[in-house]
Amino acid sequence: MRTIPNIEPLLSPLEEAIVKHLIPALSGGKNPTANERAILELPPRLRGLGITNPCKIADMQFQNSVKLSASLTQAIITQETYTQPDTTQQKTIKMEITKNRETKQRAQLQELTSIITEDMKRRMSMARETGASNWLTSLPIKVKGFSLNKQEFVDALALRYGWPIEDLHQHCTCGSAFDPNHAMTCKTGGFVCMRHDELRDVTAQMLGEVCRDVRIEPPLIPTEGRNFSLQSANTADDARLDISANSFWIRGQRAFFDIRIFNPMATSNRSQELLSAHTKHENNKMREYGERVREVEQEKRQQQKSAVVAWMRCRLAFSLLRSSLLCLRGTRDKPAMYTSLKDLDIEETVLRRPTTSSLARGCGIRNHLLRRQRPQQSGFTPGKSTTDCILALRVILERRPSMYTITESAVKYDQGLSTFFPEVSRRTALEAGIRNMARGVSYTEVRHRSPVPDD
Repeated sequence: MRTIPNIEPLLSPLEEAIVKHLIPALSGGKNPTANERAILELPPRLRGLGITNPCKIADMQFQNSVKLSASLTQAIITQETYTQPDTTQQKTIKMEITKNRETKQRAQLQELTSIITEDMKRRMSMARETGASNWLTSLPIKVKGFSLNKQEFVDALALRYGWPIEDLHQHCTCGSAFDPNHAMTCKTGGFVCMRHDELRDVTAQMLGEVCRDVRIEPPLIPTEGRNFSLQSANTADDARLDISANSFWIRGQRAFFDIRIFNPMATSNRSQELLSAHTKHENNKMREYGERVREVEQEKRQQQKSAVVAWMRCRLAFSLLRSSLLCLRGTRDKPAMYTSLKDLDIEETVLRRPTTSSLARGCGIRNHLLRRQRPQQSGFTPGKSTTDCILALRVILERRPSMYTITESAVKYDQGLSTFFPEVSRRTALEAGIRNMARGVSYTEVRHRSPVPDD
């Protein structure tokens, strides 16, 4: 495109392949409309995917290449001795090219905004938030958690552009119709709290890398009856904020952080601009805790810029995205009833009491095992405890060091220990170990006795 002029018709098959094959493969089979294709051409910071249309940019790329190589072209034509180009001039041309490209992209976005639906406008505003598209531009580093599987990526694109999502339930467990908007606000299943807790834990983890004494939900100092100027201030003695970190603003002083997750597509927030919604929720938190933290906790706020803010935004973007996908795909069914084993008398409940299952109807598990298990199998039977057999085998191995090599070979070739012990010797050794345990002989005493004789 940068070297040959007027090749737009030759690039039409490439654009057709992008529309019919590439984009459906990324979106799970979605065929984009003309407006959606124009949106996807934009860079991620302008709510697109950066999948450019080669037919539209071919001529512009050629003109930019002509500008950048003008000095070299002139030297070839005049047959002058070519020297290195003026770096200042090259830098100026590159800045001009970048500025012109961004101007055209913003003009295209403005034109699209005037013809798309209100729902799409709202989603475009959400995608243009600072850091909202970092999950699209970051490297897929699995160690850092910056990677998504195919289903997660398809669902994330569907949430970003409002596309239909496949294989969703028709109705929620709470009885309402299930859709992506309901999934982000329904409290059934606890996913709303999990979104908040996920972001809280990720923020605390990042704070722990630069601060000390990072606490999650630290209790605030009791107010002891102090009155505050705002009636909405939280004066409860058990009040807590989400995170506290020592020496964040000022050395030796605690800083407090509180997190609120809200759904911009909810009815209560949809009528407001995103900036107004952010400000409203921030002011609510400040009215509830701001005065108490300043006067009781004596926190002083001193904002600073961080060199790793892009990395933090990227981690938070993935955290929010994954928690949103969990709300979308997670099950809201109530867990099956279960009984903790620590509250049961195993001997009475499991081994002696008859079960009601079809497998052991009318008899206990012990009787079932006695009928079904092999003669040499241990466990859940009198005199054949698994612990006793393991102890007897360990005694044999300690008295015969050469058996370690045999054991390793048996494990390596999946032949099992039984191939190295004759039936009579194995039975005699196990019975000897069981008899010693029945008499109360300690393991130390067994080790110092004579080895178990072979039959």
